Amino acid sequence: IEIFFKGLKNRTPIYHANDLNTLPVGFFLAKLKIAKLVYDSHELYVEQYSNTSIFYKKILSFIEKIFIRKADAVITVNDSIAEILSERYNISLPITMMNCPVYQNSPSSFKTNNPKKIIYLGRYTEDRGIEELILSMKYVENAKLYLRGFGPHEDFLRALALNNNLSDKVIFLEPVNMTKMVDSLEGFDIGIVPYKPVSLNNKLASPNKIFEYMMAGLPIAVSDSPELKKIVLENNVGVLFDPSDPKDIANKINNLMGNDKLLKEMRKKALKCAKSKYNWEVQSRKLISVYDSLLKH
Repeated sequence: IEIFFKGLKNRTPIYHANDLNTLPVGFFLAKLKIAKLVYDSHELYVEQYSNTSIFYKKILSFIEKIFIRKADAVITVNDSIAEILSERYNISLPITMMNCPVYQNSPSSFKTNNPKKIIYLGRYTEDRGIEELILSMKYVENAKLYLRGFGPHEDFLRALALNNNLSDKVIFLEPVNMTKMVDSLEGFDIGIVPYKPVSLNNKLASPNKIFEYMMAGLPIAVSDSPELKKIVLENNVGVLFDPSDPKDIANKINNLMGNDKLLKEMRKKALKCAKSKYNWEVQSRKLISVYDSLLKH
């Protein structure tokens, strides 16, 4: 309601609704102001949480179905979510625009640590596989895991590490400002994303931490899920693991860390990919193209 009344005070040729919670407001403002509407789906919003009731999902889906068809353009963060939205609501395939950070030149020295340093960036919440990641450190050789983030699950994760005698191998770091994420990755060897496929949104996620790791020149170890798998295999920048199995996580990490030549090659490829395609300067060209097209019609 607050956004709606603030929006009434301004006139703009395009209203950009970021996720489903702003889409109805964007629609009504666009109608009142005779403007265009862009729906930007950063998540598969209806499928975000594993514990959401079927009734609530149906309500969200009904709302999304009504308003997504009213949008003049629909964009989203990866091909998998674009295909789901297209099939579910019988709309044209949304435009894929990856959620990458602004490019930061972060040259890597290609040196490896001893013991090696694994980093996880992000919120501490359930279903992100952080518990299994911590337990995998029982089996990871010659390495330490660093967790940089915050969230409601932090006390549980600290207790899990302590109760499993992993306090010397699992280190909690203070969070940093979003603009400092890439800089904060200097000195690490591997970036990790252990999301579990507990919801369709989790399964199809392509979180921006992936691109931050690559921009810092880090090889990545990630869950074997469709979009993460595509990034790893297309660019040869990391390894895949079963996020529900601490031993498999450890085995894949050990295999990667045991080959310094491979780590160095993947560092170079990660930096090259970040510079050539996985950055906001490249991805935002698609957004500008969408705006240009809407303004001409």
